[in-house]
Amino acid sequence: MTFYVGFMKQEKELPSFVYSSWNLSASEDKLTHPKHKGRLMTTDGGQGISLDGYFEKNPHKKVDLIKLDVDGYELAVLKGARKLLLRDSPKIILEMARQNEEEEKHLEKLLAELKDAQYRLIHLTAKYPIMMTKEAIEKLCPPGGSINVLALPH
Repeated sequence: MTFYVGFMKQEKELPSFVYSSWNLSASEDKLTHPKHKGRLMTTDGGQGISLDGYFEKNPHKKVDLIKLDVDGYELAVLKGARKLLLRDSPKIILEMARQNEEEEKHLEKLLAELKDAQYRLIHLTAKYPIMMTKEAIEKLCPPGGSINVLALPH
């Protein structure tokens, strides 16, 4: 059985469309974002729920690892996982990019959320610690690109 779920800050209706597909060819159209080149895709048939809400309805022993690949929605997902992060302290693999144009101070807010949950960052491939500042992340990200990080609880 397949479920189409959008994990977010709180349980609510999903937006009708989200940027969630990256065309590997060079073609663009009116659905392609002018900067990051994501393509608007429908969320029809999906439901929005927080990770905390999901695990309240679906009991579990412990979550050890969260892999976030949510194309700019990391902050919303983590805000909806506060109880889970405090209770289970899972490792988190996520992508971090330069400033998100759709939300002012997105990167700073994402880093603050991780700091509040007592996490630190490690570069996923190079394995070195990363300072939890906007400047440190932006220095590591190529223009228009991103880096993969491992967030570890202290």
